[in-house]
Amino acid sequence: MSIPLKISGFADYSEKENRLMGQWKKNLEDIYRLFGFMSFNPRPVESIAALQLKGGISHQIYTLGRLQDGTMTDLALPFDRTVPLAIYVAARRQELIYPFKRFDISHSFRGERPQAGRFRGFIQADVDIIEENLSVFSEIECLNALQQGLASLNIPPFTIYINHIEIPKFLIQEMGVPTELMPDALRIVDKMDKIGRDGVEKELLAMNIPLNLENLDVMGYKGSAEGFFKTYGSKYESLPGFSYLQNLVSMLDSPNFSFHPGMVRGLDYYTGIVYETTLNEYPQFGSISSGGRYNKLIDSIVNCETRLEGFGISIGLTRLFDVLKKQDLLPKQATPAAQVAVAFRELSLRKGALEAATALRKEGITVDLCSSGEKVSIGKQITYADKKEIRYVFMLMGETYVIKDLPNSTQTEDISTLALAVEKMKKLLDGS
Repeated sequence: MSIPLKISGFADYSEKENRLMGQWKKNLEDIYRLFGFMSFNPRPVESIAALQLKGGISHQIYTLGRLQDGTMTDLALPFDRTVPLAIYVAARRQELIYPFKRFDISHSFRGERPQAGRFRGFIQADVDIIEENLSVFSEIECLNALQQGLASLNIPPFTIYINHIEIPKFLIQEMGVPTELMPDALRIVDKMDKIGRDGVEKELLAMNIPLNLENLDVMGYKGSAEGFFKTYGSKYESLPGFSYLQNLVSMLDSPNFSFHPGMVRGLDYYTGIVYETTLNEYPQFGSISSGGRYNKLIDSIVNCETRLEGFGISIGLTRLFDVLKKQDLLPKQATPAAQVAVAFRELSLRKGALEAATALRKEGITVDLCSSGEKVSIGKQITYADKKEIRYVFMLMGETYVIKDLPNSTQTEDISTLALAVEKMKKLLDGS
């Protein structure tokens, strides 16, 4: 039987790419912890019934069955990280400490047709805060964590577009759109970046929706909230949700944020502030991160004595990685798996190499111990370290130790004892 080595719709990273993705995850985890978010390890499956609570996605859910008899179960793979969180909170709502703050960097699964930017299995990096009467400060914390998290990935310049879901609803309603057509009309307006203003007008006219060109202009705006007033005056100051959004934006601490009144996200899901993120130089690749406020999700699972409201951000790591890879924008070097490689010149030094690796690790230094089999070649060990992009090789030469700096093609003089060699290694890593 021929076994497929690659599966369509799933990322297949090289060793170096895996190291890069691993560094991305670590960077994000470090940032999220700075904001007081705890790591969250959800179960890998959920009930089909729970996953179907989020509308419009049922046809993409992967369900689980037994291979032997073909029996289907009532379990499925989660398609995002938010629904599993909501299920967890609903089950433990009486014991959690609020506001409940967590981050979750895990795989999600969707039964989509694989294509550019679309994966059947993908990594998402999520941050959420859940509490009673969700505070604007919780939303600000999530958005600032998003901004700093994206900056830690060393990606090209990006913009985080923010809106309040009630603003486009009001503008569409003011155009005379019937209630039953509002969701379709909003989705058309949300495509303005893809199909252009003319495309939006054509699709709205095809639905017999009367055009209000001024409202379409408003929904096409992208810029600061202050700039919005300068462009359109104070006429729209009373827009539903605008004063709340303006207050939020005024407290964000980065120029990466921008107001976009035509942006629409998850009409059956989000209830307030929404956002999405694009790369400034590559808008054609669409959103690399999105999220918003959801006040009703947990209530849809279980009736709570008091309503628990949430706000979350999600970075599509697999999609973002794929975009940068195709544009040759990934770093040329990945963080190595170890700071130091320990090498030895002859087989009799193998025990000493183990002792050296242990001594270095006790000092908190990450070590890759070269294992050359029964035929020892220090040259091959150095080549191995170089291919793994490990800067330093800690070499056992017999009675002495030598530390080699591969990128700079330099090395120390012979060092007489292991203790002195370890101390020298620490100083080199500290840059002293």
